[in-house]
Amino acid sequence: AEKAPKSPALPYYLGTALKLKGDLDQAVESYRTAYLMATGEEEGWKGPALAGVALACEEGKKWEEAKKAWQDYVSWAGGKTPKPDLTDVAKKRIEAIEAVEDLEKAYAPVRDLIQNPKTP
Repeated sequence: AEKAPKSPALPYYLGTALKLKGDLDQAVESYRTAYLMATGEEEGWKGPALAGVALACEEGKKWEEAKKAWQDYVSWAGGKTPKPDLTDVAKKRIEAIEAVEDLEKAYAPVRDLIQNPKTP
């Protein structure tokens, strides 16, 4: 029996393919597998894997999960010089997600009124 590959590249690129296909939950799982496999010399894959989780969660409108993945990226990248460095992007994405969450809360009463119109 062949050994399973130890590089996080395979689950990372599988996650990317799954995300493009629209299978966001499976993409997130694949990116998380890449993150867990990214140790030692392969640790540089942690950043792209976390970004993959965040972007797939954003696409699926799973705001809390996306925000956490970006926050994990910022924590992981602290003190490192990742290539590419997405720290500023991550911080801006967190702000954007928080803005979307605020808008969704503000819009909830309007959405409710549209879905459940009151008749005179």
